[in-house]
Amino acid sequence: MRKLVALVLMILFLVSCSPSAEKVSADWTERQNELRESINRIELLKGELPGAWSGDLLPEDGLEKLMAKDSRIQQNHQQRADLIKEASKIADKLTALDREKLSEDQNRLTDQLVEYLRLESLGLDQERAFFNGLVSDEPDEVLGDLFQAVIANRQLQRDVIAGVVAVSTPLPNEPTEEEAEPTETPEVELTPPPVAETPTEPAPPVAAGYRLNQATQLFEPLSESDPMAVLLTFDDVPMTEGAKESIAIAKTLKEQNIPAIFFVFGNYLHEAIGQETIIELHEMGFALGNHAQTHQDLSAMSEEMVRQELQFVNDEIEALVGERPKFFRPPFGMTNDTVNRIAREEGMLPMNWTYGYDWEEEYKDDSAALAQIMVETPYLTPGANLLMHDRAVTAGAIGQIVEGLQAKGYHFIDPAEIDLTGQDIIQSQSGAADHE
Repeated sequence: MRKLVALVLMILFLVSCSPSAEKVSADWTERQNELRESINRIELLKGELPGAWSGDLLPEDGLEKLMAKDSRIQQNHQQRADLIKEASKIADKLTALDREKLSEDQNRLTDQLVEYLRLESLGLDQERAFFNGLVSDEPDEVLGDLFQAVIANRQLQRDVIAGVVAVSTPLPNEPTEEEAEPTETPEVELTPPPVAETPTEPAPPVAAGYRLNQATQLFEPLSESDPMAVLLTFDDVPMTEGAKESIAIAKTLKEQNIPAIFFVFGNYLHEAIGQETIIELHEMGFALGNHAQTHQDLSAMSEEMVRQELQFVNDEIEALVGERPKFFRPPFGMTNDTVNRIAREEGMLPMNWTYGYDWEEEYKDDSAALAQIMVETPYLTPGANLLMHDRAVTAGAIGQIVEGLQAKGYHFIDPAEIDLTGQDIIQSQSGAADHE
């Protein structure tokens, strides 16, 4: 009898020690976000390959330049190999989660992301074989077979990953035909929303000084505006509950009169502290953007669900501060014509970003390293759209980031200066160093 009791107690102990379904799902969300970011960066590098090819094929250098260690093609391949290695570690953590506690959609997405990585590693080897064959003067028939293998692999990647992350051109990026159902928002008892103080006088309109180039996601100056300017943006606000990191970030910026956009994740508005944070950001003079309600891949949703996602956040923000957002950023950078059209119909300018790093393993706990990469990255160019998040590491780095950018001659775009009338449609993010 005592053995039976001991066995029952041991089972109960083991069950109590195992992570809950909610914890497993939260871990899955974090890991798959990290994996998407690595994959998006890989796709960005693949999109740069045609330029690398052209840059290395100088008449005076001949084909030998392609295989030199300092060639752009070789650097591109090495960077992608490093990213694949990094992404594979994240994928191992993702697949190690208890899959019985994940939804069918979560398990399906896990399999897609892992399969993409397998194909990407194979595809990189095939690209290298093709370039080696080109330099070693293989017969045209052999080169043709090698090249077709690369193209076939890219097609497989597109089929596997469509609707999950963006795939670099020239391959098309189409959403999956099957529309994914969004995660249900848990029902919670909402506290009455606080009301923002009404400004005594409306701010005078500011003439548009910058227009977003939807193809490059860079801001281009209009008229006499200074081209040496960047936009600061912060996603997943207000993410940190009691820590209120976004307020710490905003206070640092406010001290130097630095403008920015804070993109609001709607699910965080169910709690009073989230509502208070949004009001405080507004009263400090910062622009608020829409980052959807549930942070799902909108490109895989029906038109009705996309509209609900965007309208919920707009309605909540308007109820809190008296204004609807003018800017929209799709979760994960995933979008399509329908999502962009709805954002426009809701009165918002869709935008993605140029680069960001604060979710990556190397930087997510090191403010000094984050500040350095945000300023020293090769992606920093005039008109860059900088992506950061509501995180402690970012709050610790933002002062140094601002100082470093100013030291390089950059000033900061006021969201009020952004032209909202352009009708260009953005594409899914093909992966700057991006995002959750």
